[in-house]
Amino acid sequence: MVAGYDLRLNLSYFIGKKYEKTVMDKINEVSKKYPAFNVRLFYSEDDNLTSMLKDFAKRYDGKVNFDIRISATDYQQRNDVCWYQILSEQDYKKFREDLPYSGRYFWTLRSIDEENLLKAINHFESILQYISEPKVMKKQKRNDDI
Repeated sequence: MVAGYDLRLNLSYFIGKKYEKTVMDKINEVSKKYPAFNVRLFYSEDDNLTSMLKDFAKRYDGKVNFDIRISATDYQQRNDVCWYQILSEQDYKKFREDLPYSGRYFWTLRSIDEENLLKAINHFESILQYISEPKVMKKQKRNDDI
């Protein structure tokens, strides 16, 4: 179980685009392997996504294996720090200025497209795999009998 490992992503990167379902399916696939993480989606008021949110909620409410929290602000409060964030270079610079220590891991997108978003989600999955796999304890080699 990987409780407490939240993924944060800008909703405007994929909502309403032809690869929206692919991105959500990939996150859902990861959540089936590593349950108990939340997905925090955010958007800026400037993105004008309010008309699309109701349809988005209908498409995915109860159909995905993870909890979704959608925030209408792109700013994170100090007590709302997310463990892994996928951000564009512009968003990354903005967050580093506003809140210098807002998260543990960042994946910075050079361009916002399906391929880069899937690479970022795959990286998130690889980190979850690493932290959840059993650790092999190597037997200490002793040289007392020399």
